[in-house]
Amino acid sequence: MLLSKSSYPLRIISDHVHGKVLGDPELVIQGLCTLDAPQPNHITFIRAKGILALSRALKSLGNCAAFVLDQEIPNDVELGTTSLVLVPEPYTAFLDSVELFYHEEPHVAGVDSTATIHPSATIHPTAAIGPYCVVGRGVTIDAHTVLGPNVRVFEDAHIGESTVLNSGVVVRERCVIGKHCIIHDNTVIGADGFGYTPDKTLGLRKVPQLGNVKIADRVEVGANSCIDRGALGSTTVGFGTKIDNLVQIGHNTTIGKFCIICGQVGIAGSTVIEDGVVLSGQVGVSDHRRIVAGVRVGGGAPVTEDILEPGDYFGHPLLRVREWHRHQVELRARMSRRNAPR
Repeated sequence: MLLSKSSYPLRIISDHVHGKVLGDPELVIQGLCTLDAPQPNHITFIRAKGILALSRALKSLGNCAAFVLDQEIPNDVELGTTSLVLVPEPYTAFLDSVELFYHEEPHVAGVDSTATIHPSATIHPTAAIGPYCVVGRGVTIDAHTVLGPNVRVFEDAHIGESTVLNSGVVVRERCVIGKHCIIHDNTVIGADGFGYTPDKTLGLRKVPQLGNVKIADRVEVGANSCIDRGALGSTTVGFGTKIDNLVQIGHNTTIGKFCIICGQVGIAGSTVIEDGVVLSGQVGVSDHRRIVAGVRVGGGAPVTEDILEPGDYFGHPLLRVREWHRHQVELRARMSRRNAPR
């Protein structure tokens, strides 16, 4: 949870982001706001390039400040009561200023009295184990790691340094989570993969899921997501990848570095997703597919074949974006001709 801190004169904020003040350097800034909903004595950012776009953005700000692109501002631009901080990248400066106004609620190291810890577990003294957590046999929890309320870590799992498992997270047997990761509420890491084979007696016989999940450093996984364990080997998520809420990742899937997996994406088992891939919301990926580095797939599109060339893809069936747009133009033209009066 982010807690509010103190106020600062604009010059302090400008110095913090290595900017230049245009306007009142002593304007007291109390927090951050959006450009759509400006608040007095707060600061926002303007991405507008060009004097006309900047002038339009400034009209509604009033007694508010804004980070703007470091460019020459002509004398005829009317600032009124608005003050500006000129920086090379307004949004980056806005993000950098967050630490001046907010900080994470501190976690107290130690084990809550209601937690259940197996005697063989290794917990670093700087880790914080919250109420009603259960830590199983042979678990290792490294320095500065935080387990929120009702977290369950099963046997022989390893949670890396400075990782945060929020309330209700489940980490199953032998799974490994790296350093500086964030796993949001009620996500399950390492549940059984969806593996069955036809059987004359049982109808469907369950295939044992004996592998694990390996998550690299600086990965974030949203709430209510599921990453299934491998049937024999590992399901892996690469360094710096970000996964949204309500995502399903099937067993033995390999996801590379710096990927973005948006909400309600479903990835079937044994799929390989290379570095930097973006899957927009509700994309579905069939099993045993390969998606090469640099691919971006638009929302709701099905991936039923390998994608072996970088680029943007969309539609059903899946096409390169330019080709999809061309098909849409052709389709509309045909519909117009069909509906034209005769």
